[in-house]
Amino acid sequence: MNNHIKLSISETVKAMEADGAMDHQLSLLKGLRDVGGRLLCVPRLCTVRLGDATSGTPTLVQIGDDDDTPTGVAGWNKDVLVSILSRANFIAVHACAADDFYTFLPFMTFMASKGALIECTPEYFKEWVEFAQLHAPNAQFLGCYPRDLEFPQFECGLGFEHVRT
Repeated sequence: MNNHIKLSISETVKAMEADGAMDHQLSLLKGLRDVGGRLLCVPRLCTVRLGDATSGTPTLVQIGDDDDTPTGVAGWNKDVLVSILSRANFIAVHACAADDFYTFLPFMTFMASKGALIECTPEYFKEWVEFAQLHAPNAQFLGCYPRDLEFPQFECGLGFEHVRT
């Protein structure tokens, strides 16, 4: 059974505006639309590897572990995660409220061609970063986390930029 919902980004923006979507979600979608990109949202229970679904069009794959029951890496199918991250040229791990962060992602997706966005809670930030770096050692990384969290082992890491809010 195919449970995929396929809408154009323009259709999705209209529907989300009508539903009162948050500004950061609309910024991300409008930006991806403007650069000719697409967004693939991967549900937690997904068991289908993406394969070549991320080839061709600039694509941002979204992993949303910031819902009511965050699990960290353990709650996701590791084969699916590895198939996403190993293909990504750019990975953003986001663990805080920073709406401006989302306006940057479409540009990076366009430039990198294949991007991954991991939205998580602060408690799982380090775990997600370490997992992503393990499976995508050559990707460029951007981490966004609250000011009160410190991760000194990342301060000198090559290709890892920080945004603290």
